[in-house]
Amino acid sequence: MAKNKVHEIIITPQMFISPPFKKCPYCKEKEFGVVHIGDRTYTRRCRRCLQSSSYKLPPIKKRVLYLDQMAISEMMKLLNPKFNETRKSKVKSIWKDLFGKLDRLVKLQLIICPDSTSHYYESLIVPEYYQVLKRMYEQLSNGISFHDAEVIKSFQISLNFREWMGEKNLKDIDIYNVTSGHDIDSWQDRLRISVGVNDFDESIITNIKEEREIVGEKMKKVFERWQTEKSKNFTDWYEEERSAFGKMVFRSYLENIISDNPFSMMSQTNTLVVDLINRLSDKGLSNEEALQKIILYFGSNQIKEVPYIKISAGLFASIARKAANGQKKPLTIGDVNDIKAISSLAPYCEAMFIDNKMYSLLTERVDGKQLREFVGLNTKFYCQNTMDDFLDFLQKIEESASKSHLAKVKEVYGDTWGEPFVEMYEY
Repeated sequence: MAKNKVHEIIITPQMFISPPFKKCPYCKEKEFGVVHIGDRTYTRRCRRCLQSSSYKLPPIKKRVLYLDQMAISEMMKLLNPKFNETRKSKVKSIWKDLFGKLDRLVKLQLIICPDSTSHYYESLIVPEYYQVLKRMYEQLSNGISFHDAEVIKSFQISLNFREWMGEKNLKDIDIYNVTSGHDIDSWQDRLRISVGVNDFDESIITNIKEEREIVGEKMKKVFERWQTEKSKNFTDWYEEERSAFGKMVFRSYLENIISDNPFSMMSQTNTLVVDLINRLSDKGLSNEEALQKIILYFGSNQIKEVPYIKISAGLFASIARKAANGQKKPLTIGDVNDIKAISSLAPYCEAMFIDNKMYSLLTERVDGKQLREFVGLNTKFYCQNTMDDFLDFLQKIEESASKSHLAKVKEVYGDTWGEPFVEMYEY
C-alpha cells in the first residue's frame, strides 16, 4: 500500500505571487505582490482578492560580458558544497567575490553574461560536472545564449560578401543578431526554466572528443612547422592566415561535393557556400557563374576584413612567432577553442574574462599597438592576473547606475533581490 500512496499537491494562484507586497488598490490589504515581469511591463496581483494591474518599466540597456569556461569552473568549485575543503582550498577565494559581484549586477539589470556552445561542449565532456557547471553559466546568462561560433562567422562572411558585391546601406551585425533567447535588454523574470533535452547523448560527446583529437593532431603539426620558420615575422604569419581562410573554405566545399550536386552537403562550410550561391542565383546568375564569382571573392582582399578572420589570424600569428622564437609548449585544443570563442564573440562584448595565456597574446605589441587593437577590437579584456582590475570595472558599472533605476529594481524585485545567490548549490 505504501508504494501506491498518492501525494497530493494543491497549486493555487497565490503561489505565483511574490514580494514585495504593497497595499492593494482594490481591497486595501497589503497583499499586492508581483506575479509577472515582462520585457517592458510588470504585473501585480493581490493574494486576497486576486485583482491585477500592470505597470510600465523603463527601457534599459545591459552591458554584455563574456566569461570563459575557466572562470565558470572556478566559481562553481568555490560555491559547490560537494567539493571538499581540501579541493576548495586550491581555489582562490576571490572567485567567490567575483561571483557575488557578477550575480548582483545581473540581478540589478545592469549586465548580462551570455552562455555559449563553448561552455556547453567544455562542460559536456566531463559528465560528472556537467549539471553544476551548467547551473553556474545559466545563472549569469539568464536565458541568453550566443549562437555557435560557426554561425556567427557565416553571418560575418555573408555581410562581407554583400559589401564586396557592391550592396549599399547594409546594417552591421550587432549583439542582437548573434544571440538567442529573450530580448537582452528586457527586465528579468523571477522564473528561469532550464532545458536539457539530449544533454547526454553519447554520440554528441563521442563526436566532440573525436573532433578534439583530430584538431589537436593538426595543431601539433602546424606548431612544429612554425618552430622551423625562423626567417618569418608576425606580418608574414598574419597575412598567411588571412589569405588561407577563403581558399580553405572553398577547397573544403569542393572536396565534399557529392554527385556534382553542391546543394546535397549540409556541413557549416557547405551551407555557407550554398547560401552565397543562392544569393547570386537570385540575381540571375547560373550555378556555374555563381561558383566562379565566389572563387574570386574567396581569393580577394575583401574577405580578409571579416572580423573572425582578422582576430583568429592575429592570435595564431602571435603563437607562431612564439614558436619560432623557441617556445616548446605546443598549441593545445584548449588554445584553439579559446581562439574560436574570442574571434567570434569579442566583437559583440564590452568585456571578456579570458585565461592568462590569451590575455598575454591580445596585449602583446604589434606595430606599436596591442594585438587586440591591431585586429580592430575595442573589447576590454581581463584575466586571473588582472582580477582586481576586473572587479574594479564591475564596481564602476554599479556606480554608474542611476538612482531611479536602482529604485525601480527595488520596487519590482524587493530589497534583498540584489544579494548574490551564493547558496544556489544547496537547493
